[in-house]
Amino acid sequence: MTGAAVAEPKIDEAGVPFPPVRWTDEEAEAQGWKRADIDLGATSFNYETYLPEDASIRTAPLDGPNSEGFGHVSVVAKYALDFPYGAIDGTVTAFQLRDTGAANRLCKAFLSAKEYRTLIADTNRDQTHAQLLSATFDEKDRPQQGFFADCRTRGHDMIIHSFEFPLAPASEPADLNARVDAALDVALPIVSNLDFDDGRPDGYGDAATWIDVLIGDAPTKLPVPSPLKVVFNDFEKPGAARELYLLDQRDGGVRALVWLAVFDTPKGPIPLDAGVEMAQRQLMGQSEGLPRPKLQSREPINLSSDGTLKGEAFRFAVTNSKGEGAGTLKGKTFWNNGRLFVVSYYSNIAEEEGRPLSMIVTRLPGQSAYDLVQSAVLAEQ
Repeated sequence: MTGAAVAEPKIDEAGVPFPPVRWTDEEAEAQGWKRADIDLGATSFNYETYLPEDASIRTAPLDGPNSEGFGHVSVVAKYALDFPYGAIDGTVTAFQLRDTGAANRLCKAFLSAKEYRTLIADTNRDQTHAQLLSATFDEKDRPQQGFFADCRTRGHDMIIHSFEFPLAPASEPADLNARVDAALDVALPIVSNLDFDDGRPDGYGDAATWIDVLIGDAPTKLPVPSPLKVVFNDFEKPGAARELYLLDQRDGGVRALVWLAVFDTPKGPIPLDAGVEMAQRQLMGQSEGLPRPKLQSREPINLSSDGTLKGEAFRFAVTNSKGEGAGTLKGKTFWNNGRLFVVSYYSNIAEEEGRPLSMIVTRLPGQSAYDLVQSAVLAEQ
């Protein structure tokens, strides 16, 4: 049985895959749950929520300020929870980061590093709150362990609540989905009733700047995570050829570069080769003597759920003038309604180097900006 068999958790009438379960104290008590105050050693992480009466929790509070470098990552709490099919292991991971980013991106990278396969993902508009259902599989592609994660950006802090539960030995779709639903019956009330002591809502706070962009008919606000700077933004008004250029440049080098370009094509569709070529030339123009990037992959993609918007995804390996590895350039290009769109992202850390947690966090601001720009573009198609 493949991953599709565990990809159908309870969905509410509005189509929300993980409908929140908000309770009052009376409602929680009626369910056999109790209010719990969780002290993790910092007001930005301390929270209240409801836990089952028979749940146990161990905490390891933060013991100091952020370390130098990319920040500090700690497992700060562990839940022991029962459900009808055994035990659920809950973990709370706190990220105190120098440079923040989208919870959606961190959540996906966090699970990928643990070799979980994401089955369903749900995120809010600015990607500061994400919930993912994932699983591990054996060599015959049979589900073994389920994993539900709730990830939040809170300024320069990020927090992940994760819940691991057994799927094996179930093999039939109905049995697998029953286990997923039973696990979510435990996990969702915990994360739905989180109230943080500092009273701040989820969001980028002072860890991002907001810029005006006009991609479709109406202007919208786009968050740009620090430390990226807006080099120029032609999307404050309409135009036949416009560019948005976001740059993270430190220590004499480019760490991340996100580029959006939109060009009117009054004579009709043009080959997507043009978009791929422009992305290469744009990067090469940033550094004198930079060799042409080497193509690693290029493939057609669907950019809409109904398959009507199609484009191409591309990825290039980048080297410096000495032939040494200098990162990855990737992006997407498509044509729609008389305009050619190109969105690209360069990181000085190659994607295959990005699996260790330190590399994931280092890439987070630029990768998040790329995700947010893509999302803003596709929302207007």
